[in-house]
This record gives sequence, structure tokens and C-alpha cells, in this order.
Amino acid sequence: MLLLGLIQLYFAFGAMTAFMIAMGALFYLFVYTVWLKRSSRWNVVIGGQLFSKSFLGYTTYKMSFATREGLLPAVLLMILPFVILWVLVRLLPPWADGKAEQAPAR
Repeated sequence: MLLLGLIQLYFAFGAMTAFMIAMGALFYLFVYTVWLKRSSRWNVVIGGQLFSKSFLGYTTYKMSFATREGLLPAVLLMILPFVILWVLVRLLPPWADGKAEQAPAR
């Protein structure tokens, strides 16, 4: 299935795109799955280590409001790209003379 997808990528978007997707897939298959999943703590699912394996998935995650992983920082992080874009448009307007160019009326 991966090979079929890579062939479609090659013809639709070019060799570089297919190559980069192939490198990402190979990294996932060999480096992450074979090596890192076995030796790091980042492969743990939420609630996976709180109880024994018989209770896996029975724990819940209660999101707080203003802590490091709360709702407020999540909303602020989602708004941040729009704020950055607004500031950049104000500082470096993409149009000439401070006005948007309009197409001539017919």
C-alpha cells in the first residue's frame, strides 16, 4: 500500500515529494517502531502506566483550565498564528501605498 501511494505521489507531485514521504515512512517503520518504541517513555498512551495492564484505558484525563496543559493555553496557542499574521500585515503590508489594489470595474 505504501508503494502504491509513493507511485501516486511521484506522478502527482514529483520525485522529491515521493522521496521525502518514503524517508518519513522508513524512519517511522525502522527507527521509531523498532528502536525508539522499545527504549523510550514516549510510547506510553495516557493512562497506560497508572494501573496494571488489566486496567489499561480505564483512567480519564481531566483537563484543567489555566495550567500548562489546560484549556486556556490551548486556545491561546490556536489564536497565536493569527495574531502573528495580523502583526506582520500591519508592519509589512503586502500591497502598495497602504491600500489594497482593486480590479478595474467593467
